[in-house]
Amino acid sequence: MMGRRKHDKQGRKTPLVGKLHPWWSRSNQSGFTIMESLMAIVVVAILVTSIAPMIVLAVATRVQARRVELATQAAWTYIDGLTAQTTPHPNHAVEINPATTTWSDFIGTFAATIPPTNPSMDLGGCGATLYPYCQNNPTWSLYCVNQDEESGCSTNSIKDMVIQAFRSTTNTDYANLADDAERQADGRRGYLVSVRVYRADAFSDNDELKSVGSHPTEVTGRQITSGLGLRKVPLIEVTTEIPAEYGAVYSNLCERIGGCS
Repeated sequence: MMGRRKHDKQGRKTPLVGKLHPWWSRSNQSGFTIMESLMAIVVVAILVTSIAPMIVLAVATRVQARRVELATQAAWTYIDGLTAQTTPHPNHAVEINPATTTWSDFIGTFAATIPPTNPSMDLGGCGATLYPYCQNNPTWSLYCVNQDEESGCSTNSIKDMVIQAFRSTTNTDYANLADDAERQADGRRGYLVSVRVYRADAFSDNDELKSVGSHPTEVTGRQITSGLGLRKVPLIEVTTEIPAEYGAVYSNLCERIGGCS
């Protein structure tokens, strides 16, 4: 009978022989309970929530840095075109009178030149006859930098950029010049040029555009961003000298800076 001890031939007791349970029917207490699983989910959620802002900030900053890099390339490509006389000179000019204006005063006035005041209207048609300029007149010189597949610059594009360019002139009668040919001739005498590179979508509405002169704090911190960046702030501002195309280059430079002693 099962469960009873038996004796062998020498009279020794044999182990109790009982009914063995198969391994799959044994109770198994290993593994995670529901509460432990829920706690693990909560811990992971807390960790993800805590590091997500840092990841977003890092990605956004990298995107903005890349955008500034492209804007820098666009600015210097435009300046190189002016220097090589392959790009028309900006007709938006700031008049200086060397006889009455010091160099430091002029630099301050130059930097304070305002951005377009009516962006959505001022951009105009960047695919028109002035292309690659959207506008090039004594009021605004806006140059299109097309970086996507569509022709011209679109305010719906996240890649296109628009350059606001303005230059100096020692011609105190510049505002009365009759036509574009005379303005271009004035530019060939050499000038100081300032370039601001904006995102094209900054011109999608009439909210105020910003510059170093008008909003120095906001512009200085433009590369640190946790979102899509500040659309109305220029990605880069550059001021440099464009030499005269012909004639007395040195005397033209001296005239622009108020004399060479």
